Amino acid sequence: MYCKFIIICAVFPVKLSMKIQLEKSIIFSVICLVWIGLVLGVSFLATPVKFMAPSLSLSVALDIGRQTFKVFNVLELMLVFCVLTLGFLLGRKRIHVYIALLALIIFLQTVWLLPVLDDRVEVIMGGGAVDESSLHSIYIVLEFMKLVLLFCMAFSGMKVSTVAK
Repeated sequence: MYCKFIIICAVFPVKLSMKIQLEKSIIFSVICLVWIGLVLGVSFLATPVKFMAPSLSLSVALDIGRQTFKVFNVLELMLVFCVLTLGFLLGRKRIHVYIALLALIIFLQTVWLLPVLDDRVEVIMGGGAVDESSLHSIYIVLEFMKLVLLFCMAFSGMKVSTVAK
């Protein structure tokens, strides 16, 4: 009887730990997959379609885009904090690398690209002209890189899930 008690006490925390690890990895993967949907919806669907509406002036479309990406950037900062926290708790080195690269992209967009693009929108909305720029192309490339990283993170999280079973 005493041996059964020791075995139960020794095994129960391991099973509980595996269950918690499984739950963290599922939540991590779900957050990544939802984030993928948000990037696809905002950056690759809503934004280009907005410029196809003939009744929407360029100035209004740019202003809507500016506000959309400002709010989306705040959301992404919250999401990167969530995946950073969960990724740290999962303790997988590969996930840490993906998160670091993703955080770098968000950082570049937040402190460099979005402010510069906002300034260009201000000039256009004020009736001015801006020179050709590759800034939008850079932003799009970063968005594609973000999608690839999020897919890798979601898959890595799912791998943790299957390992934890």
